[in-house]
Amino acid sequence: MSRSVLLITVDCLRADHVGAYGYERETTPTLDDIASGGTVYENAFSNGPGTRFAFKSINGGVNPLRIDGVGLPVGGDRTVAEAATAAGLNTAGFADNPFLTRHFNHDRGYETFRDVAHWDRDADSEQDTLSRINDLARRVHKRLNGGPLYRILKSGYEYFLTAAESRGASVGTDDRKVVEEATMWLEQQERDEESYFSWVHLMDLHGPHRYRERARESLGIDSRHVRDLDSRVTVDEDPPQDVIDTYDASLRHVDGQIERLLEPVGEDTTVVVTADHGEEFGLHGSFHSPSPYQSMAHVPLIVSGPAFDATRCSRPVSHVDIAATLVDIFGTDGTGTWDGVSLLSPDDDNPIFLGFENEEGVAGAVVDFPWKYVVKQDTLSSEVTAEALFHIESNPRETDDRLDAEPETAERLRERWQRYITDLQDHRMDAEHEIWDPDRDLRKEVNDDTDGREIETQLEHLGYK
Repeated sequence: MSRSVLLITVDCLRADHVGAYGYERETTPTLDDIASGGTVYENAFSNGPGTRFAFKSINGGVNPLRIDGVGLPVGGDRTVAEAATAAGLNTAGFADNPFLTRHFNHDRGYETFRDVAHWDRDADSEQDTLSRINDLARRVHKRLNGGPLYRILKSGYEYFLTAAESRGASVGTDDRKVVEEATMWLEQQERDEESYFSWVHLMDLHGPHRYRERARESLGIDSRHVRDLDSRVTVDEDPPQDVIDTYDASLRHVDGQIERLLEPVGEDTTVVVTADHGEEFGLHGSFHSPSPYQSMAHVPLIVSGPAFDATRCSRPVSHVDIAATLVDIFGTDGTGTWDGVSLLSPDDDNPIFLGFENEEGVAGAVVDFPWKYVVKQDTLSSEVTAEALFHIESNPRETDDRLDAEPETAERLRERWQRYITDLQDHRMDAEHEIWDPDRDLRKEVNDDTDGREIETQLEHLGYK
């Protein structure tokens, strides 16, 4: 059996907008094709529903709250890529997200690693000009957020960018360049008949959303394009149709990039596709806010390869299980502190823990399917400030709190959460960087001035600052 693995992660991908998960629109023909020959995990969860939390699980193999701070620790336990390297595989990572950079130690274990600074240095003149215009627009936005002049400038800016994007231009790097470089590396491995592990993270489903003319035509979309989806949603209400249309067009575009990425990949290579998180859509918070609710936590997980049957699996699984699965395929060991169970192991009844810590405190959940206990607290050591209980099989939107109606179930999961938190406090690892503060200026922290400038620019572009 081949030990080669291609791990594809898609930023912001909701499971319920994927055809293999029941979505009626043809947003994901490539993913659906992978699913038809592989295993579809119907109840897969992001242990940390937000990019900077999720990859502690995907790359680090542990529940996000086990790592105190942003990114991965400098050393310590193996990452997935380090396990692959130890098994003798060639390794490469391609990630155009400012939180998935060398600065935050996500390059650990990769012989070849490309992040935002790499593609910034490789930008062409047109791309650089558009990025400068976009930077100017952000500064205007901060100064004139509201009023008639702001609305006029905003309308002109969006018209200009839509026109530029309709002829193939882009602001900053897009997935086409990431995929181009990743496929070149994959082609070389296949030619040399080398075993490899490659991780490719795709960003084009993340806002601000670009105008995807070809994807809109494929889906028959004629509503107006919305660049900033958060501006069109109202918390606790369903998003308007133009928001859904824009999101779906972006997804169809990303699916096309996955098709390109798979072209050089051999049939005996294991392909794993998941999302770091979904998208809130305003159901429990702003459009892109991290949360333990299903809208962010329920993610697709599709695995195709020699060890995986063409079937559907209803047992609950999560991101930490990916790391445990990959070392099975690599033919090596993970680490005793990894939290997952291999997808190739027999079914188990262990609960799934979600959780993250940010500037607003700690949010988490215990999933003991079909029940889910959601909790918030100010710090890991403080008392619970809010809690709820949902039957996510019958109520996936989590609108019916059953905390009072099911006191025994609530108490059982509450105790599991408290035992988990107690265990965490005795076995935490320290990341190099503290909890994320949007007011931090990374240009003062990153050793390479170019890297710091590009990370800071991308964080602003994506709305994290």
